[in-house]
Amino acid sequence: MFGLGPSRRVVTPQVPSEDELLRLADEVTATPARKTETLAMVKEGAVAQMQAEAKRLDADAWMFEAPRFNPRALA
Repeated sequence: MFGLGPSRRVVTPQVPSEDELLRLADEVTATPARKTETLAMVKEGAVAQMQAEAKRLDADAWMFEAPRFNPRALA
């Protein structure tokens, strides 16, 4: 840093080949489709988990229908 002059390195840009440009274009256009597909899969998974949890809660609902302990019934 001290005593060194400014860097005079010249960087020449790499020009991508036509095949690379076509591959990149395909990736860019495929991204929204993959995003939509991924969101649909996540949504399906979440809905399936919620339905399973709802079934489990329905199966346990009998425990919460009435009070477990009624002191008036003992008297």
